[in-house]
Amino acid sequence: MKFKTTEEAANFILRILGEEATRFNIVPDVKPVKKSRSNELTIRLKQDERTLYIRFNWVRDECIGTFDYGTGYGSLGSPKTEWHLELGPENPGAVPDPLYCWSLRPSDESLAKVSHPRILEEEWLRRWIQKKLAIEHE
Repeated sequence: MKFKTTEEAANFILRILGEEATRFNIVPDVKPVKKSRSNELTIRLKQDERTLYIRFNWVRDECIGTFDYGTGYGSLGSPKTEWHLELGPENPGAVPDPLYCWSLRPSDESLAKVSHPRILEEEWLRRWIQKKLAIEHE
């Protein structure tokens, strides 16, 4: 998925987590932190004895020009980090308004051989949440 703003990119993940939590009657534990130029979230979903964590941060749109490094980072795990997220422009040289996307890469090189999208996709994220919480796919 591609987004016009970093806020849209963050809300994409929040929307999917919220929908999956509601769908399966899970109350997410959300810990937000607002920093001077960025936002950070840690979200925990727990189903029976299974727990997964999604942590990510993003530079607020109005602060993009003030950062010398990436616009956002994150991790997906249960609880150990399994996947890394990086928020950045789809085309790094795009001017003036790039489209942002979450790139996805495994933390374990052995997972690199597993089929996964290069860019975080809605269906992939839903399946990952369901798999980690051992919820049957519908």
